[in-house]
Amino acid sequence: MIPHFQRIATTDGILSRLVSELERVLFEFTRREDNDSVIVDTTAIATGASGTTLTHGLGRTPTGWQIVSPDANATVWELSKNTSQLVLRASAAVNVKVKVW
Repeated sequence: MIPHFQRIATTDGILSRLVSELERVLFEFTRREDNDSVIVDTTAIATGASGTTLTHGLGRTPTGWQIVSPDANATVWELSKNTSQLVLRASAAVNVKVKVW
């Protein structure tokens, strides 16, 4: 996870404006959910009813995911998710990497 920043107090006007601007920019960057993401290594996604369980390691329930580097043409959909795992199923045999955020 991206850490939250603590404001630096200063009496210098120029430095104070710089701190405020950096705080604004960093806030916009850190509030983007996909900046707190992981790539799950190449995995074969099953076509069966139970799907394939991936351990994502986010420590929270994912808000989204994206297929990266598929080796075949297949539709992949989500069966379930929780704070440690994501269960996906595919329409055809496919090996993928999955970006989870």
